[in-house]
Amino acid sequence: RDSGSLSELDLSKNALATKEAGAALGSMLKTNTTFRVLNLSGNWEYPSAKDGAGFASKIAIGLEANGSLASLTIFNNQIGSVQEAKIKQICAGRSIKCTF
Repeated sequence: RDSGSLSELDLSKNALATKEAGAALGSMLKTNTTFRVLNLSGNWEYPSAKDGAGFASKIAIGLEANGSLASLTIFNNQIGSVQEAKIKQICAGRSIKCTF
C-alpha cells in the first residue's frame, strides 16, 4: 500500500547555494525518514546563491543524522574540496550514493 509519503525531492537549479538554505535543508534531513533521493544540483548558477561551502557544511550536518537517504546529487554547487570530502565520507559511511 502506498502511504503517500514523499520519497524523492528535486531542488536542483533553485538558487539554494547559501548557508541559510543549507541550514534549512540540513534541519529537514535530520528529522526526515522518508526521502530516499535528493537532488540539489545546479544551485550555484544564480547571483544570489554563491556560498557553496556554507550550503554544503549545513547539508553535511543533516546527512550525519539521516538514516533514510539512498542517493544525493550535489554537483555544480562549488562546495569546495573540504566540504566535498566531508560529504563523501558521510555518504560512504551511510551507503548513500553521491554524485558530485
